[in-house]
Amino acid sequence: MYTQENYIWGLVAYGLGVLLVMPAMFGVTGFIMPWKPLRRLLRIVFITLLLTPVYAYRDTSFLAPAWIVAAFESVRKTSPEGSALALTTLSAALVGAIFAVIAFYVARHFWRKKRETPEKVTYTRAGSPQS
Repeated sequence: MYTQENYIWGLVAYGLGVLLVMPAMFGVTGFIMPWKPLRRLLRIVFITLLLTPVYAYRDTSFLAPAWIVAAFESVRKTSPEGSALALTTLSAALVGAIFAVIAFYVARHFWRKKRETPEKVTYTRAGSPQS
């Protein structure tokens, strides 16, 4: 079995690998997809897929990427529920990330709309402006 330090170094290596893959993924999605909402959705799916952690085994406290745990559990079952736990965690994180980004863009749209709307000025019969 691995020690705590081995798992930490494994997570560091995985994190550096994700950081190296991200610019390539952003470049490919920017080149292939000209439509911004679909490009953003694909990037959210990719980032969530890579960065969602789950416990690898029930009796340990070590985290692993959920997609790797789901892949290994589908090949070699180590528990009765198989890859359902990892896939449930992954799908919940994906739905949460999509809702958070949608809420962010809706709030940003209303914030911009509120800031860009000029204040209406009414004029009286005498011609002086009145707010």
